[in-house]
Amino acid sequence: MDFWNYSLALYSQPHVAAACLSLQRRRGVNVSVLLLCCWVASRGKILDSTTLARATAAIAAWHAGVVVPLRTARERLKDELNPSGDPQLAAFRETVKACELEAERHEQRRLLAVLGQGLAQAPRSRETALANLLRYAPGADEDILQLADAAFSHMARVRNVGT
Repeated sequence: MDFWNYSLALYSQPHVAAACLSLQRRRGVNVSVLLLCCWVASRGKILDSTTLARATAAIAAWHAGVVVPLRTARERLKDELNPSGDPQLAAFRETVKACELEAERHEQRRLLAVLGQGLAQAPRSRETALANLLRYAPGADEDILQLADAAFSHMARVRNVGT
């Protein structure tokens, strides 16, 4: 499963979106990088600190200059800029949301471009997902653990579908 489709499928799992958004808000992490940590583990690979640093550096300007402004506009259009629920503004918000998703997809392509082939082999397991997540966002709080659990459950479902 490619990274984008994996991300959409994992993100739609119960509690994953909430955990990712909580980590983004509380710890300033990038959701695409969190999902990358899980996807790489699903492929039996472990991320090292150097690769993670290269990946986050590769997307920093794009994230700050494109993804965050689109997210901010979408969030503000929800209530603050549309308190009366104008349907035309609501439709415009959906357009901005689609642009934000496309920007995140482009961000994920940038992440993949820096991974290369040199990732170390590791078991396809919750522990590998957790190790990747903790290397990116140190500190095993409930959201990190929940994301690792969901990634492992998702890996098991994907493997079972393929058999």
